[in-house]
Amino acid sequence: MMIGTDGEGTGTVHTGRKFIYEERTEKGTGCRHNQDRLVSCPELGLFVLSDGMGEPIFGEEAADLVIKSMPKAVDQFLREYDHALSPALAEGLLSAAIERVSKGIFKRRNYDRKTLYGATLSCVLLIGDHAVFGNVGDSRGYIIGERNGRNEIIKITNDHRRTDDHVTGKECGNGYRSCKRLSKFMGDGSDEGPDMFTVQIGYGDKILLCTDGLHSVLSDREILDIVANSTPSDAVRELTEKAAGAGSADNISSAVISTIV
Repeated sequence: MMIGTDGEGTGTVHTGRKFIYEERTEKGTGCRHNQDRLVSCPELGLFVLSDGMGEPIFGEEAADLVIKSMPKAVDQFLREYDHALSPALAEGLLSAAIERVSKGIFKRRNYDRKTLYGATLSCVLLIGDHAVFGNVGDSRGYIIGERNGRNEIIKITNDHRRTDDHVTGKECGNGYRSCKRLSKFMGDGSDEGPDMFTVQIGYGDKILLCTDGLHSVLSDREILDIVANSTPSDAVRELTEKAAGAGSADNISSAVISTIV
């Protein structure tokens, strides 16, 4: 199943810079259900992507909670500080929102210390000429744009994967991932917060959020060639098609946001 919009969306970040965006998700060939979720909130300058983990019904529920709860939490914080909002303050507010949502997920089903479900999170909040990234798990955030006369791709986020664990991607059956594969995830009950990054962006820079169903099969070079030379709408379509063609059995999801003059 493919989900996308009927054309690119547009928005304006808090200090007036405009952007266009598109998102897309497709069920992987090795999965009966799509546990990936995306939400775009142009009025907030917020974009969120989540990959659910655990048995299908639980993984989908966790990812649903992430994308439904994050906009509400961010909106509440932004309303309180809108007139004094700076990139540094926005980073703190976004981090607090992520922690609040993660703890809510933990209390819903994992409170008895049995990890029934969880989800990754990769999100970005646009504040003027800055992009504030937050991530938990192994979904990624990139910036793609011209640097020193040539197009470059920069991975902003960290992958929170266990390096000493033998758990495979099919631990839960039917292609669905176990939370044991990750050292950090939404709903893990940990007091450790998300990884946060604030990056200055220029006109024409593009931001990519994607799940491991995409970045695990496509190289940075392949991603760069597609995103740098395409509109957001064409980019998410081509990324999905190329990842599927490369044999990705996992769900494939991406969001591309491009700043414009």
